Amino acid sequence: MTYIQKGTVHPEVLDSRLVDAIVKKTLPLEAAAMDARIKNAVLAFIYLYMVLASEDERPALNFTARSTLPIGAGLGSSAAYSTCVASALLLLHDRISIPSEPAPSSAATSSNAPAHVHVSHGGRRAIPQDFADEVNRWAFVSEKVLHGNPSGVDNSVAVYGGALTFVRDGFGRKGGLESIPG
Repeated sequence: MTYIQKGTVHPEVLDSRLVDAIVKKTLPLEAAAMDARIKNAVLAFIYLYMVLASEDERPALNFTARSTLPIGAGLGSSAAYSTCVASALLLLHDRISIPSEPAPSSAATSSNAPAHVHVSHGGRRAIPQDFADEVNRWAFVSEKVLHGNPSGVDNSVAVYGGALTFVRDGFGRKGGLESIPG
């Protein structure tokens, strides 16, 4: 597979030839002794890097991810990691951009108050919906590398925040993820 061009989506199935090439040729010799979860995290990062970067634009970079979420405890640490990796690589490859700061709010009136107080999203989402959707699509690809056949709920919660539920098609409703109010 060549890289996925901007504006197109990743196929439903991972490129197994690329996964095999990364495992055999890219992971360090010490990978055999690595914890499987860390090895998979490295694999997910390199996979996303390769499919998002065009052949003529693959800059060298250092990426460090730190978390206080315990690995393997069912708290969504892989989804948080996938969201972080997807966001960083989408920014690196100019597929999304950092949103501009909101206009100063009326709350910033004194010299001690910050110049920008972000109130436009009610504290819930600081990036535009289309950016969040793009990050979520690529975080889901990373989750596929990590887990094989994820539901998509964990990465969606990591990207959009709040509580979500999956609703099946039927009874006059379109299926998908819906926010749970509260």
